[in-house]
Amino acid sequence: MSFVHEGGLVPKSLYVAGAFNARDGDPLSEDSIYSSVSLSKGQVHEVIVKNRDPHSVLTWDFDVMRQDIAFTVFRTIKELPSPKEEDPTHNGLCVGGAGGETEGVGRSALERSGWREGEHYQRVEPALLCHDGESIQGSHVMTECGTYVLQWRWQSPPELLDSLHALHPPRAQLMYFYETLASHHYKGSMSSLQSGVSGFSALSGKSGTSSCPSR
Repeated sequence: MSFVHEGGLVPKSLYVAGAFNARDGDPLSEDSIYSSVSLSKGQVHEVIVKNRDPHSVLTWDFDVMRQDIAFTVFRTIKELPSPKEEDPTHNGLCVGGAGGETEGVGRSALERSGWREGEHYQRVEPALLCHDGESIQGSHVMTECGTYVLQWRWQSPPELLDSLHALHPPRAQLMYFYETLASHHYKGSMSSLQSGVSGFSALSGKSGTSSCPSR
């Protein structure tokens, strides 16, 4: 019995683990709004969003494809220096990810700037530990102008620190999408926010649906 109708979308719950990684590229990249990232031990992936519209809404939708990943959102007190390469098709900048052994690569842009939490930047969303197979959606009202940072960090459990994994270290994988909703679409009401997120979720459906819990 097939769970996928001919010509239909393949649910994300039926994806083969590890099917997508940053090196090989996402086979759905031509028509998918998701980005695929692979993280090794100690690495982080960040999207830096520079907000010029007070009370606009930052939304995100991501799937953990392998291992456990910690997710959080920060806001910097002053503007974060921009990485050298910018993606002109998005409101954000992507840093970190699978960067090999180059010194500094994979470290948070906040850490590379020598900043300290509470002094130079604030955590505006509590850290969330996301497990393998989970699909996470959320939003944050950016009440102030400034720089916001979406951060994913591979959270390796102690049992992975044995000799076998030391020789062949596993990698964490995720697929994500983010978007900013203009303040004039939000207007400060939960109903308008839910309407905006509903449209956001409809776009996310291009990558299939998931049976994993949403938060």
